[in-house]
Amino acid sequence: GGKSVAWYGHAWSGDGKWIAFNSKVPDGARGGQGQMEDEGIFVVSSAGGEPKMAYQNYRDFRVINYRISLSPDGNALAFSSVDRMKKEQHIYTMAVDGASPTLLVEAQARQPVFSPDGRMIAYVEDRDLGGGGGDLYVVPAQGGAPKLVAEAGKASSPIWSPQSDMIAYIDQKDEARRRQIRIVALDTKDYPKEKTAAFDLPEGLEFVETDNLAGWTPGNKIGMRLSTRQEFGLYTIASGGGKATLISVGGYPTKPRWSPDGKKIFHANIAPEGSGDWHKLALSVVAAEGGEVSALPLRSDSKIDIGTVDGGNDVSPDGKMIVFPGRTPENSGRGIWILPVEGGRPRQLVKTPASFQDRVPCWSPDGKAVAFVREQVQEGQDEVGPADIYIVNSAGGEPRRLTSNSDRVNGASLAWSPDGQLIAYLSRFKDSVNGTLNVIPAAGGESRIVGEIQAIYANKEIAWSPDSNRIAFNPSFGGRRQDETIIKVMSLKDGSIEDIDTGLVETGIYHLDWSPDGGKFVFAGWQGGERQFWLMEDFIHLIQK
Repeated sequence: GGKSVAWYGHAWSGDGKWIAFNSKVPDGARGGQGQMEDEGIFVVSSAGGEPKMAYQNYRDFRVINYRISLSPDGNALAFSSVDRMKKEQHIYTMAVDGASPTLLVEAQARQPVFSPDGRMIAYVEDRDLGGGGGDLYVVPAQGGAPKLVAEAGKASSPIWSPQSDMIAYIDQKDEARRRQIRIVALDTKDYPKEKTAAFDLPEGLEFVETDNLAGWTPGNKIGMRLSTRQEFGLYTIASGGGKATLISVGGYPTKPRWSPDGKKIFHANIAPEGSGDWHKLALSVVAAEGGEVSALPLRSDSKIDIGTVDGGNDVSPDGKMIVFPGRTPENSGRGIWILPVEGGRPRQLVKTPASFQDRVPCWSPDGKAVAFVREQVQEGQDEVGPADIYIVNSAGGEPRRLTSNSDRVNGASLAWSPDGQLIAYLSRFKDSVNGTLNVIPAAGGESRIVGEIQAIYANKEIAWSPDSNRIAFNPSFGGRRQDETIIKVMSLKDGSIEDIDTGLVETGIYHLDWSPDGGKFVFAGWQGGERQFWLMEDFIHLIQK
């Protein structure tokens, strides 16, 4: 039918005659924060034909929210929808012929799925628009009182048994967030009360990020998408290339930064117990030659969230302070903070206006100023609006706007040249994830394009050479193809690009920095994550005990 089909959220009807799918948002329409516009749900005959749009709605940016389900006869559709203003997600049912949707339950919920007999719908409790979750419920497909069938830490991906008497789902196993398959037998004549059995994955395997359970066959086999376990680490390599050296392994390191003396690598990583008032991730440090990673202890009146791959940080030229963006429970927009490199109590440098967020701060070479990107947050949506570069005195004060909308600033990365003259930033083409590497005078003036650059996402990062003549960047969105295990260096003079071979195989590169003496790069990398399809069988007797 010529429709662009998204890779997430397909559903068959039980009779095999109909397929429901989500229409795909064109590349570039999502912005740097993974935003999604309204997206259509279509239904098409499995024999082929013209797809028919059943409904168009908004489900925020997390793929887990895009689960849809068809009734066994293909006449009804179940899905979730996000209220932009209330920032709540609820599940609905509707006839595929275009009738108005019916709210199924009052509570926030996601991932609805019809039972094979069409009588019930299983769903997962929702929190934070797909960011959190909880228990597993069932509710009559025609509406009625929901029933709790399994208490869970973060249930996801529910599927029914062919007889509609059991539900398999995924849940967190422990506080380390390891996940396992769980199966609950429902209250029927065969099972006088709900019974739950848990199954660990084979060693070395883990679930992928989105819906993982593919279905339950009539022969009682459960299909699932798994991947080999991912491992993350920090690497260093000579700036001319060679063989990269692993200096730390484990956790989830992002945004590595050299100390001015070249002896330490500051970065963000998973916050360990006892690290203070960090929320999930903490600013951390490791010796440049390798060793144990330690978090900078934080003392704050509120928990501070520095984000994952889209935050940023930078060490002051004198090596005494580190600047970073942070969000507190009292302020949903990120502001700019400064913390001593040995930890302690942070100082808020910039208080972000309502409906804006600040990110990717970097110091001027003389330490007197900090540049950062300020993005407009669209009211009632998860989308990010126009972005600009601002400069503020490192002692505080009112920020000065450096760019205009015509500069098309993207907030993935920002870097101040060591000679103090220029600030480098990324810019996307309209309706594309590709774009350009640009520079603009730090004192103000016209920006110019240095060269074209591909795949501008939050994992893309730029770093200046100490002589201010070249800019390094990682090639793509953390892929692991042979051409993506290199570091690229662009000439400021003519935009020509040199490839720096890291000597690594099957290692994705994301985030990097150039050492102060110009002799090395540090970068974050990951291995593993190969996708596989598995079947689980011979488990029924373990539930019926």
